[in-house]
Amino acid sequence: MKFIKAIVYSNVWIALGAVSFGASTYLIVRLPIDYNYLSLVFFATFFAYNFQRLVRLHTLSKPLSERQVWLVQHQKPMRLITLLSFFAIVLFSFYALEFSHLWLLLPSLMLVLLYATFFVNSKKGLRDLPMLKIFLIASVWAYVLGVFPLLKMDNYSNWHWIFFDKFFFIMALAIPFDIRDLKVDSADKRTLPQALGISGSKFLASVFLATSFAIQFLVFQSTFNFFQPFYFVMVLALILFANPNRKELYFS
Repeated sequence: MKFIKAIVYSNVWIALGAVSFGASTYLIVRLPIDYNYLSLVFFATFFAYNFQRLVRLHTLSKPLSERQVWLVQHQKPMRLITLLSFFAIVLFSFYALEFSHLWLLLPSLMLVLLYATFFVNSKKGLRDLPMLKIFLIASVWAYVLGVFPLLKMDNYSNWHWIFFDKFFFIMALAIPFDIRDLKVDSADKRTLPQALGISGSKFLASVFLATSFAIQFLVFQSTFNFFQPFYFVMVLALILFANPNRKELYFS
């Protein structure tokens, strides 16, 4: 269990998820997988998630969640590893990107940096703006792991369908995290569970998931396979069984 918590709470798990999510783009449109870019995605995701949690560490209010307790206990090695991941980003950028690509990624980079803190006010960031958090998350994931790989290879076919497929999928996954935080989020955040309630939020997440499924089935039939319906059903079950009383590890 200690090993599982280390992999999950250090954000290695979500970085692997980002790599898989990016790899699916290449498979859906039948392009050769760009392993240098996916390596960059791994370290960039690892850095981004740890950066936004480490910079907010001093603002945490008690009681701390299990993830926050783990991070407090391991903050020194995590600061070092996060710094090393930044150098890995620089290294793989030389292999994976051309200079013109940086301009295409710059908006996403700025959103990541400002997501946790505005720097002039280290206690606030884009994530604290009402109703905005999950739309930012879904947009960045859909663009960086869906649209950008196509732009990078000068392949513009179905890029909008790729964006919406991934956008709605991440929206579906992000809503349970707001359900998790229902007890601790201030009312002025106006998250979807605060506005719609838990049942309404789960229904909306289910609609988003069904939309992603429909796009994959109707638009990308040639790459739709036998396992995808079971995968979507599994994700749907995880959404429907989410509640604020479940442990941190369930959501993470």
